[in-house]
Amino acid sequence: MKLILIFSWSIFGLFFLMLTISAYSHASEKEKLTAISPYWCFYESIYDEQGKQLCKKGKFMYLLAIPLSLLTMYFF
Repeated sequence: MKLILIFSWSIFGLFFLMLTISAYSHASEKEKLTAISPYWCFYESIYDEQGKQLCKKGKFMYLLAIPLSLLTMYFF
């Protein structure tokens, strides 16, 4: 089970990183620093329409992180 959790966190982290990099290109020029913060998906106002769609996916990833975190705390 521990190996599955480690693999899940690795995939989760890579996917979230890809979303962050994708959203970075859709941020306004003066807000690029905010676009690379860990909470980038909660600042929808700095993105264009395609960036806002990526923000929705990022928020969904945060929701998925909650049960994954609880499972990790239980098994480790």
